[in-house]
Amino acid sequence: MARRWSADLQRRPPSIVGRPVKPGFVEMVNPDLVTKPPSGPKWAHEIKWDGYRAQAHLKGKNAKMFTRQANDWTGKFGPISEALPKLLVDNAILDGEVVTLGKNGLSDFHGLRHQLDTMLPAIVYQVFDLLWLDGEDLRQLPFVERKARLRTCCAAGARQSDMATMSRVMARPC
Repeated sequence: MARRWSADLQRRPPSIVGRPVKPGFVEMVNPDLVTKPPSGPKWAHEIKWDGYRAQAHLKGKNAKMFTRQANDWTGKFGPISEALPKLLVDNAILDGEVVTLGKNGLSDFHGLRHQLDTMLPAIVYQVFDLLWLDGEDLRQLPFVERKARLRTCCAAGARQSDMATMSRVMARPC
């Protein structure tokens, strides 16, 4: 069975009434197991990273990292937490996967667990979604719009940090 890590590009979450208030931890969406990936113009497919799903909350020069269960792993993901404020955004919530890349360039979960036990782990944050940016709740926007804003944030910070990179869309609508 394949994991469906795709997003329906046309679907919008319910509108948020009134002025947006930055949420705390945002519950993460889990992938569905399917026999084959969906196709068609309203789907995009991304790499499935083998690491720890993590949500990053950036505010000024501070960043906090949370696991899928909302555990604060800022210390465990220390190098990433220190590098994220260099993305040149003031206030944001990012969704991604903390990984270690093996010699073949693929994510290596066993290697990641080993790296996290070292003083200076060789880890990378593969960012795949932007949920909040500088006072604006982006969850109501279509996936392609959030991805475009994420691309801008990552491009602006790329010169500043190589610890956070944007996860590539492997196939997208024509």
